[in-house]
Amino acid sequence: RDSIPDGCAIAHKMREDGRAADDVLLLAAADIIFAFADYFQNNLEQSVDSFRRLSAWFSEHDLPEGVFLADTGLVIVYRKLGQVKIASELSEQKLLPKLDLVPPRLLILALNIVAILCQERGQTLEAIRFFYRALDEARKIDSASRIAQIAANLGEVLYVTGNPIDAEEFLQIACDVAPSSSEKWLLPFSSTMLALCKIALGKVDEAYKVIAQYIENDHIHTVYINSYRSFYLSVAAYTLAMRGHLSDAMNFSENALASMDAIEDRHLKPYIWWVSGYLHRQFGQYDQAIAQLRNAIDEIGDSGYNHLPLCAINELSEIYAELGRWKEAYQEQKRHQTLYLRLQENASKIQVENLKIRGEFKEAEHDRR
Repeated sequence: RDSIPDGCAIAHKMREDGRAADDVLLLAAADIIFAFADYFQNNLEQSVDSFRRLSAWFSEHDLPEGVFLADTGLVIVYRKLGQVKIASELSEQKLLPKLDLVPPRLLILALNIVAILCQERGQTLEAIRFFYRALDEARKIDSASRIAQIAANLGEVLYVTGNPIDAEEFLQIACDVAPSSSEKWLLPFSSTMLALCKIALGKVDEAYKVIAQYIENDHIHTVYINSYRSFYLSVAAYTLAMRGHLSDAMNFSENALASMDAIEDRHLKPYIWWVSGYLHRQFGQYDQAIAQLRNAIDEIGDSGYNHLPLCAINELSEIYAELGRWKEAYQEQKRHQTLYLRLQENASKIQVENLKIRGEFKEAEHDRR
């Protein structure tokens, strides 16, 4: 994720060593790295074929941990392909029954993707429970990388379901822990999510401070943020726009649109369209604004990511009002109100359940100590 060329160089060396020593396990390990490299380069069909083949090979050689890792990789790729139903079915068949049989790092990898799939099917409480379990496992082995990643993902789910205050706490944890990790992608990812959360809380200046180093020092173009660059650019654009720097913001936003196909998480794409729509509105380019905001709303669909369409629908309603298209403005405002009430109701339930689940895991940690 930090550097595909460096990762592939290691895999090539493993392949050479495996051939020299006639070590079939080392060769298979190299193939796993190449399969993930294809995933990050958007060669998704090729990645699917590789993980399927590897799963069969590990099964033939009676290596259950290898099977589990290859099957987890397959679930991750199907999810990126947008085939959430297939990914979920595969995880239920191949991953969930074996969670208690695999070592911690494989368990955390699987719990993370299972939680993400739950959220994408609108099953937020299940997602939160799986994320807490993953965070608990990461803390047991004191893995800074996985603590930061899972805390950021948990924070994101709380943010998108209308609990930005709870979200801010976990995203701050991720930002505090990420510098201790050797994985360079984690800090910009956690920082961008925290900035987005602070924007939702009206803390625009704080949001800017969190990501200022990526805006001001040209770090936005470094290689280790390839799979999230367009998302970072968009959040930076929105933050700049809120501070009145509209030309710079539009430049960032246009760069984000140009690189959005490489984004790792499909559910982040609507942020890019939302920001683009917001900026086109600021420049009085209403047709483009309406088109981009509709893209954002349509892409989210019926998933559990509710906060963003609320922002986009409100933006649409205000544009229609400015244009004197009162009927459309009223329809969007009505839709906004319906979604807002539903979000508030769900947010309250999620807040209560989050505290309950958090309490359960704190008790378990206390008992372990």
